[in-house]
Amino acid sequence: NAVQPLNFKIACGTINSLFRDCSQQDCQEFCQFLLDGLHEDLNQCGGNPRLKELSEEAEKIREKLSMRIASSIEWERYLTTDFSVIVDLFQGQYASQLKCQVCGRTSTTYQPFSVLSVPLPSLKSCNILDCFQEFTKVETLEKDEQWSCPDCKKRQPSTKKITITRL
Repeated sequence: NAVQPLNFKIACGTINSLFRDCSQQDCQEFCQFLLDGLHEDLNQCGGNPRLKELSEEAEKIREKLSMRIASSIEWERYLTTDFSVIVDLFQGQYASQLKCQVCGRTSTTYQPFSVLSVPLPSLKSCNILDCFQEFTKVETLEKDEQWSCPDCKKRQPSTKKITITRL
């Protein structure tokens, strides 16, 4: 059946007060709210226990794997607690890799996403590829953001690189 947009908006407002009145809202926040709500209701694995964090030993082993293999393993781990048609249609995954510039140690985390906020590069004209290149470029972490390297046992000059591993 067709649903009037006003009735849909009222229903959303009863669930999330941010969308209750008639003020203008960020469409990205609404999209995330809607996708999260649909996923929670359709999640076939929502009753499974949450995933445990990897031990330091398991993380070291994973860092030795290729990103393609490690991201696939992490995606399968994610699907043990979060599996729905929303995940199939709307979610992806990115890898965020920290690297110590002194010893070369890396630490990679894999994050699911349904919405990406990509920056607009300061170009006179740009396209979507320029935005993704800006989003995924290697970032040198400032002194107050430096990674505490487990091998060096202190904060070290480091970089951060985001790689989209699944769309």
